[in-house]
Amino acid sequence: MFEELLELEKDQIKNSKVGEEESSWFKPNFQYSRIRRDAFAQATNQVLATVKEISEQPKNSTGLCELVNELLVLGHENIVPELKTLGWDFVEFTRHGPAGASAACSATHMLADKGYSHILERVGAGVTQYDDIAWAKSMETERNYNVGEVKPILPGACARALPNLPVVKVLVEKLGVDINAQLRSHSYRPRGGYQDQVNASSLHILAAASHWWQFEALEFLLERGANTEVRNEIGETPLHVALTCMNETRKDNDRFVEALLKHGADPNAADQDGKTCLYYATTTPRLISLLVERGANVNGGSKPPLIEAIENQNLDVVQCLLAAGADVNLPYAQEPPDNPTWASRNASKFSKIRISPS
Repeated sequence: MFEELLELEKDQIKNSKVGEEESSWFKPNFQYSRIRRDAFAQATNQVLATVKEISEQPKNSTGLCELVNELLVLGHENIVPELKTLGWDFVEFTRHGPAGASAACSATHMLADKGYSHILERVGAGVTQYDDIAWAKSMETERNYNVGEVKPILPGACARALPNLPVVKVLVEKLGVDINAQLRSHSYRPRGGYQDQVNASSLHILAAASHWWQFEALEFLLERGANTEVRNEIGETPLHVALTCMNETRKDNDRFVEALLKHGADPNAADQDGKTCLYYATTTPRLISLLVERGANVNGGSKPPLIEAIENQNLDVVQCLLAAGADVNLPYAQEPPDNPTWASRNASKFSKIRISPS
């Protein structure tokens, strides 16, 4: 099989017309065309020699990641899927992938991060094991990795800066990954010590609206039943994230909020501090109106949205909340008991507040 692959690639070099089928302004420069073709042939021969050398060595994930990365850089995508027929495992992971790879990187993770959906579809069978938290933990323990190093593949694909919707579709529709799979982290407990906990899901990453293409991916996952109430490590739903990020830097992305609400996101969901979605929307009257229309409670949460709007000195939002029925005498409530530091930090500031209507 490998010898056939070598011969095929050599025939492509021999018959290559690189530089000779360019636009009309380029055709007269035959010498430059020949230089390009020769350089292409030389690079390809080097790659093929590397492939043959590595293929004769023990097949481990570190060597595969390096090999795949080199093939992709030099444009030899057609060789990559054939490596699987030679016995290489694209799902096996390593801690020593190419620069820029995730901590525990498999060749499938790398292909997803780089946007090679057509290759991923052919070699990615078995990647669903990364969605299994119990399996991931056992692998981290076995190899003495840090918590969270063995990651599900879909969140990373959703975080890519360049458009990656084809990869997201292949992962969900062809390879069957869990659309609700979450990253994990190792965090400090308020009472002391550390705990392992789940972190962001793909919806959390997409809801942050960091890159222009992510709205289509968000809609795609929502249409396939992604859980809108999944929580990250601080108890936020994707709707919390969408509201927070939009208020900070991306003020025109109402469509992310609207899409989440359309697919059933709870406008009254509270994070681990007891703050509801309205609390995070108190910089923009239009978001207040949108959430209230969807049933948001203007008096809900540990810190009423009205108090937050007053602190922000946002008269438009204050008026919007009052028009929606906000209680001007509602005190600053206490934190749920599972977060004991909150009460000592904040309760004394607002527990005695009383505002009389004029």
